[in-house]
Amino acid sequence: NDPQHWSSAYDFRILENILHTKYHTNREIESVFAELMQRNPLFVQFEAANEAYSSLKITDNIGETEESKIHILVLSSLFETSPLGREMTVNLARHVITAFKTKEPLMIELLKNSVIHFVTLNSKFDQVYDQFYRNVSICDPQMNEELGDRLLTAESDSLKNTFFQLFEKDSISLALTFTAGDDSNVQVLKDREPVYAQFAHDTQSHLGAQNQLCNSNPMRINENESLRKITNLIYRMFNLPLYSINLSCCKMPSENEIADIWRENIERILKFINLGRSGVTGYVKDVHQNPIREARVKVIGSAREQKVSANLGFFH
Repeated sequence: NDPQHWSSAYDFRILENILHTKYHTNREIESVFAELMQRNPLFVQFEAANEAYSSLKITDNIGETEESKIHILVLSSLFETSPLGREMTVNLARHVITAFKTKEPLMIELLKNSVIHFVTLNSKFDQVYDQFYRNVSICDPQMNEELGDRLLTAESDSLKNTFFQLFEKDSISLALTFTAGDDSNVQVLKDREPVYAQFAHDTQSHLGAQNQLCNSNPMRINENESLRKITNLIYRMFNLPLYSINLSCCKMPSENEIADIWRENIERILKFINLGRSGVTGYVKDVHQNPIREARVKVIGSAREQKVSANLGFFH
């Protein structure tokens, strides 16, 4: 139960992840990302900071071609009222960077062959935090027209389009988002893609965080149903499996609880990241070793069909 001993054993003694934890403002997250890039310019790049999101990219030999690398997206949340995922995303970025710098073998292998995009949802954070600041025991802030609901509407929406572009860019192979307030563990895609359900099973933790029983209410039920629909929508539109990890019963627990929630969920989060080390990669070429750029690849027994990359004919 000693946080610092735990940090030394499991989190490279990154004390920012467990001591004096807080909800960072958009500006503070930008500052953290900028500092991480400044300290590690060879494998970290601060990609973007705007009203919609902030984004940090981590891969070995940053700036070189990434076409034959696997792209993984870590998105803090699809719901503005769940800012807990922002803190998990920042903590994970620190963990991945430190693991790579200390030459942890699995992380070296992962970042040589993968690009991880860490994205925090910025829209409406100030409004959500204002509710929390006025009542720190609020648990579930409330907000109309959250991003997750807007993704499901037919109307044109600049914020929605921004996030659809995020899912589409760089041929993302795996995506992770964080939720709170729900204890269900239903794999939406398992009927069509049993391998994804197996992946989800393989990422389960022995720490029991996913087995908590959360009280249900109409808002949590609605958000859970929206997440199911979004998962199917993202798979249908972009051929992309979107995984979610439920962090806590409260969507915005007290700030000192953030450290415990990180400790409870780090195993599952890292197991997901390491899925990037699995699978099959290759190139489609003709007899003269020229890439066949219009080829499509399908695995027998899977409904998923994948385009090869535009220049090299690479697939994952």
